[in-house]
Amino acid sequence: MFGFVFAGATLVLSYIGLTEDELLSHIKDGDVTHILTDFKNAKKVLNLQEKGSLNMKGLFMNGELPGFIDVSKLPASDESNFVEVDVPDPANTLAAICYTSGTTALSKGVEITHLSFVANLYTSKACMTDEGADVLLACYPLTFASGFQYIISAACNGTTCVVVSPMMMFDRFAEVINKFQVTTISSSPTQLVYVASEMRRTGVQLNSVRKINIGGTTPSEVLSKTLTTVFGDLRCLRNNYSLSEACGLVVFPPQDEMDLRSIGFPAPMVQLKFVDIETGKPIGPEVPGELCYKSPCSMRGYYKCPEKTAEFRDKDGWCHSGDIAYYDQDGRVYYVDRVKEFIKCMNNKAYPSELENLLLKNHDEIAEVAVAGLPHDEHIEVAAAFVVLKKSHKKDRKTTAEEMKKTVSNVFPIYKHIHGGVYFLDRLPRTPTGKVKRAALKAH
Repeated sequence: MFGFVFAGATLVLSYIGLTEDELLSHIKDGDVTHILTDFKNAKKVLNLQEKGSLNMKGLFMNGELPGFIDVSKLPASDESNFVEVDVPDPANTLAAICYTSGTTALSKGVEITHLSFVANLYTSKACMTDEGADVLLACYPLTFASGFQYIISAACNGTTCVVVSPMMMFDRFAEVINKFQVTTISSSPTQLVYVASEMRRTGVQLNSVRKINIGGTTPSEVLSKTLTTVFGDLRCLRNNYSLSEACGLVVFPPQDEMDLRSIGFPAPMVQLKFVDIETGKPIGPEVPGELCYKSPCSMRGYYKCPEKTAEFRDKDGWCHSGDIAYYDQDGRVYYVDRVKEFIKCMNNKAYPSELENLLLKNHDEIAEVAVAGLPHDEHIEVAAAFVVLKKSHKKDRKTTAEEMKKTVSNVFPIYKHIHGGVYFLDRLPRTPTGKVKRAALKAH
């Protein structure tokens, strides 16, 4: 992948789980001229080619297949044939286009420039620990912004990186950690919930792990306690805050943090501002509002979407994250929820995350829960809970639902009550990065 960047190409990063139609959409939207894939996914490319949907200048893969150039043989080529491509305008030359997860809107192509990519190396350096001593298990796909930038940033800062599939089963996961004596895990809450559950079920210990970095979505208080318990010698448990559009860290906790409630302080070279969601005016500490930032790492814009770019970056250069957060008197930042996901009930705001955390904390039978707002004739929106129960749960579901409603009504004011009902699912719909698809829940 990075060889193509050094050769002057722009990478269009696409998730391997895309259907043929979704892949074709990325190919067309990204103005793709060449394709790099592996043997398992080459069939999608060949099928699209047979349908006459592709007009590529070249096809590449790691292995031999008719019609493809085998990239595994390129290292044996004469180095004198390689000519480094100069980048005279790094602020406007694209290194990659990465598509957003599309949890609250259609997926958009994020433009990662050469400048933003290099700036991220500097910003992320402060996040790295024990240079040269850490062994990082990176559970992010290389075709996600997190994998594309975080893994190479760690390597450039002296960290040994063990790159694995986020879909890996626990037996293999544990084998890799013990084989390479992994000291740090970077993963999503969804993956870590699975790992912690399997550690408890099997009794397997992962004693080399000292640090866990969480990203992708907000972890619950319950997960924090669980990870601290199953990883007996954990010395650092951090919730790093970033987003695809930032092309790097925006906020991250101090070294050796053991508290997931806060996402920390502004990253180096990053400025933060918090504004009222409705008026757009700056607000002070302890008041939730939209987190806005300025960073040299930030994307140039959304590919071929100038209107969406203008919505994201205002005339003063502030990038609007679409996330609700606040800061305390010490400047420490706390994440609350997505702007588009708060529930406006009875002219008041209810945040899904606070309801989810309360239910997880008080109901051990819940494996997963997501709260979303449903339309209501009188109250505009009302909260509804979508619950995945643990397999060990035997109680009647109707009784369980009533108990959950009562838990919320005993703690929160009436506009935060679960007026929309409790719905039991086999699993929560999620994006490839582990974020809950709340639009799909509302459709349910």
